[in-house]
Formats: sequence, structure tokens, C-alpha cells
Amino acid sequence: MDRAVLASLQNALDPQLLEDAVKLAVTEIEKEQPTLSKQRETLERELLEVDSRLHHLAEAIAATGGSETIYSKIKDEEQRRNGLQNQLSRLIEMAKVTSLDSARLILVLRTRVGDLQELLSRQVFEARKILRATLNGSLIFQPIEVEGRAGYRFFGTGSYGSLLAYSQASNDGGGGQGI
Repeated sequence: MDRAVLASLQNALDPQLLEDAVKLAVTEIEKEQPTLSKQRETLERELLEVDSRLHHLAEAIAATGGSETIYSKIKDEEQRRNGLQNQLSRLIEMAKVTSLDSARLILVLRTRVGDLQELLSRQVFEARKILRATLNGSLIFQPIEVEGRAGYRFFGTGSYGSLLAYSQASNDGGGGQGI
């Protein structure tokens, strides 16, 4: 049964399937680039407006000596500016993700998949740990009969992300040579 489960996991690590998934994901992210640019422009414009209002409020304090109303408005504008700056920072980080080099990503992915496939075929104990890290829950086994022979069909869901992260963690401890 171990061999059948591990063979299925190896089949799920089809490099072409994963490469197609990466290309699709990068395409979807790139489609959002124009929206991110517009959002960034809007946030930057709003920040300039807030800074302008803060400048006018500072001038009002200089001219009148200030009042509770002016100080309250300054506090509100500073909070607004902080919120806008946080949104802009998140947007800038998202823009970095959209500049993914899909060819490099695919190369890294193929390397990790190759390492994992080799590991799955040679080390059952380590393969079980990988399977646990990959699965979302348990495998479900269903008895079946095919051409008069008893067997099992099994189902489960998992994440390539956790699987590939496991590959990286395993390789990091391998002295640069993998496991």
C-alpha cells in the first residue's frame, strides 16, 4: 500500500503539470498589474492631499496659536496618512510578487520536484513525513474490485506549496547536496 500511495504522489509531481500551473499563476498575477498601478497612483495622490492639509493646519497653528479643533484635525490627518502609507507599503510588496521571473521559478520548481521524486522513491520513512506535510487531512481508502481482483482506491487533498517548502527545508539541511 505504501508503494501505491507514494507512486501516486510521484505522479502528482508531474513537472509539466506543475510548470503549467506556475505559468497560469504568473499570468493571473500579471493581469492584476494595471489595477495595482492605478491603486498605487490613487494612494500616492491621497498621501499628497493629506500632506497638503497637514501643511495648512500647521500654518493655521502658526497664525492663530492653535486650538483643540486644529489639533484634533492634525491627529485625524496623521492617522489617515499612516493608514495610506501602510496600504501603499502592502501594494509595493504585492507589485514585487508580480515581477516574478517565471522561467527561473520553473527551473527551481523542476529541481525541487526532481529532488522530491528521488527522495520518495528511495526513502520510505522520509516519504511518509513528506506525505504528512503535504496532505490536508487523511487519505481515504475505498475497497474496490477490478477484473476480479480486490484492491483499494484512495483519495486525499494536499498542497504543492507545503510539499515544495518541505523540499527546500530538507535540502537546506543537506549540506548543499540534498538528502
